[in-house]
Amino acid sequence: MLDSVRYRLASQYDHRAPDDGDSVILKARVAKWVARKGPRVGDFVDMLDGRRMRFSHDWGDSIQTSEGGSFYFDAYGVCDFSGGLEPAKPRERFVDTGEQAEGYVWFFHHDDHRAHNGIGAWIPCRIYRELPK
Repeated sequence: MLDSVRYRLASQYDHRAPDDGDSVILKARVAKWVARKGPRVGDFVDMLDGRRMRFSHDWGDSIQTSEGGSFYFDAYGVCDFSGGLEPAKPRERFVDTGEQAEGYVWFFHHDDHRAHNGIGAWIPCRIYRELPK
């Protein structure tokens, strides 16, 4: 299934040029990402007010969103968010539309965690829709 999933490295946004090692890292993380069920931090949501936001923090029974920020893509295929958050809303207020969009994430070049060593990537993200109260 992963062969049909679109993902790509994005060298123009970061300090390092991605290479084959980074492609291997990204492919493994995307495989874990696409296997996860339900809303994920990093997925998109179309809000009732017309804004497209991203899920940014998952509290279990509620989720926070944001318009911007940074999404670190870890070895478990999970995004960690850094940035400003909107108030949390109950999970049941969001429904999967069945559509996808590419979302920007980053990880460390060759998984070497140090300053100025980020590699950007675009990964497939689900699109959700906010339901009225």
